[in-house]
Amino acid sequence: MLIGPTADMSTHLTHSRIRKRELLHTSKLLSSGNKYSGDLGQVEDRGGHRFSSGLQARLKTEEAAQISVQHALSYVQTQTIGLRTVEEIVRRMEELAYEATDPVLNDYDREKLDLEFSGLKKSLAGLAAEEQFGTRVFDPLAAHYEDRFPVLGVSDGGWEKQEQMVDIGAKRGKVHLWWNPTWQTDRLTIYHGSDLLFDSGEYRSSHIQDFNNVGGSITGSYDNFTIEFGSATENITTNAGNQGVSLHDKEVETSFPAKTTQEELDWYSTFGYNYKKFKTGEDYPKAEGTPYGDTEIRFVVNEDAGGFPYTRQAGSSTVWEYYAEIEKSNLTDQAVLVDSEGGTLLMNAVGFSSLSHLTVKDARLAANALDTLSEELGNVRYQMGVIAGEIAQFEARLDVLSGKTYNQKKAFETITGIDMAEEVTRYAKNKILDSTTARALIHSRLANEKVMNLLF
Repeated sequence: MLIGPTADMSTHLTHSRIRKRELLHTSKLLSSGNKYSGDLGQVEDRGGHRFSSGLQARLKTEEAAQISVQHALSYVQTQTIGLRTVEEIVRRMEELAYEATDPVLNDYDREKLDLEFSGLKKSLAGLAAEEQFGTRVFDPLAAHYEDRFPVLGVSDGGWEKQEQMVDIGAKRGKVHLWWNPTWQTDRLTIYHGSDLLFDSGEYRSSHIQDFNNVGGSITGSYDNFTIEFGSATENITTNAGNQGVSLHDKEVETSFPAKTTQEELDWYSTFGYNYKKFKTGEDYPKAEGTPYGDTEIRFVVNEDAGGFPYTRQAGSSTVWEYYAEIEKSNLTDQAVLVDSEGGTLLMNAVGFSSLSHLTVKDARLAANALDTLSEELGNVRYQMGVIAGEIAQFEARLDVLSGKTYNQKKAFETITGIDMAEEVTRYAKNKILDSTTARALIHSRLANEKVMNLLF
């Protein structure tokens, strides 16, 4: 015969476990003030629990966005202070440059002016190296220029190499090119730093018959190309109205819009030229991918001193024109999180030129420096305008975020808040019941022991 606890004792044990679980749940509620902080199995309002969890997640994101915007605001305010100092420095440099242009000054006087001028350049270098939150405050590549840099090339001379370089202060962008050679052997190449970006090869902007050099002028038409640089991808966009031809092999399939026509071939034979001498298996013009990393764009015509595809004698006549506009694109703009939906505001990169190449050691160099210093003052004022707009945006967004987080906190407290009086009463009640159950359990055990003693 098996002998175990009485039915009363089993009941008391069950009640004891229930009371202890209730006490634990109530103590969690009282300590957190959140009705959904207890065991999920004891949460009666499951819908409210899910809603409050989502609201809490959004609230945390909004608070993170608020911190992010506050940091961004602090960052651009630091930029403002720095640019005001830069403006004062550049103004003083401009004053020194004006003084150095005075014709009555001697070399000793200008040396003294240049000594202060050099000290101011060092101050600019120090400001350019400033950091906040482990990040550079200023980006020299963000110095303001016109949106596009015009480049013009014209020749009515010989085959000698001609080139020009433009530093746009940015590592990527687009070259908008208009190319108009009179002869296929005029070859234009464009470099991004040391990397080849564009090669016209033997491409002509129009049929050779259209070029009648009347008085040494070009009567043909420009063809237009757009080449992206700093993209590390091969690309070239042509204008649909281009009329040019490329003397590539007619048997080679190509997507380029124009090939050598029969009319072109007839022209060669009429004038006794050997077409095969000019023919190439490559389709021109073409572009090559270039990496980020350089800010200089270089234009070169007839780099091989003989054109393409064969060499002529130096001094032979050639007439060509090109026009380009270089459009820069900055890499350093930053997106700032401003809400729980993933919305962002742009924090533009700002910067100023180092002006390290300027000097006022003589009147001519001082006069040249004045133009650059005037442009730089304009740049600094432009950058301060950019920052002023950002400060206004960030301050407005902070106001919005503060209002949203306050309202969401109130809503969260309303949904999740407990009735303290009710929970304290429940805790006291369960405490009494737990104590009573414990005493009853002791009595049951004593009764069990008496029975066992009587039996044995």
